[in-house]
Amino acid sequence: MLRPIVAADLLILGFLSCSSPAAYTIGPQPLGALPQFSVTAVVRARLGASEGLGPPVQFKGILESVEVAAGPGFRMKVQRDDGATFLVEIRTFVPGLPRLVLHRPVTISIDPGPVLLVQDELGPAVFVYSGPPSSGKDEPIRVRGQSDRIFVEVSSSEDLCPWTMVHGSLAFETGDGLNFVLLPGAMRDVQALGHVWRVVAGDYSVPEESGCATSLDPRISFAWWRLT
Repeated sequence: MLRPIVAADLLILGFLSCSSPAAYTIGPQPLGALPQFSVTAVVRARLGASEGLGPPVQFKGILESVEVAAGPGFRMKVQRDDGATFLVEIRTFVPGLPRLVLHRPVTISIDPGPVLLVQDELGPAVFVYSGPPSSGKDEPIRVRGQSDRIFVEVSSSEDLCPWTMVHGSLAFETGDGLNFVLLPGAMRDVQALGHVWRVVAGDYSVPEESGCATSLDPRISFAWWRLT
């Protein structure tokens, strides 16, 4: 979901992963299941200049700072050549700062979903994804939903169309062959391709039954970032 707020020299883009309406669950719901990732980008243009951005958003600049944010999560400040300053805040529901070198170039791409990719001179450094099961990015870590039934979510509001959603675990495979599975809401630090990565499983959901006029689609959410 995208909510833009435009002012004379300030543009705010907020991206939230979708949340479910009132529902009850069947089966043991993992601790931390159904977490919500969010990405917020604030652009401060230099005096006399304004900029309207819409999805997709991509910008390059010099990384000025990386610091802890509430949520938990982290925020980054990037300075562009034209003087515009980008402030990006990522809520990941687990602690930990990505390893990025200050005062060096970075490229940040943001799409609705949310989908966030941060790259530096070493390659991909941060990836947050919420959307269809195929994220379109398999390196350095490939992510796939599992067909296991961890728990089932059933709509409970009479004002909403009835639906049943099956939630499963997430399977991860690194570029050098490490395989592991995480329950929704779980995290793990792994060593792969010469770095240590923090890997966070959000959720994998597949509609089983639906009485809604519009179809419900499978969704997957996860995040990873480089720690070393």
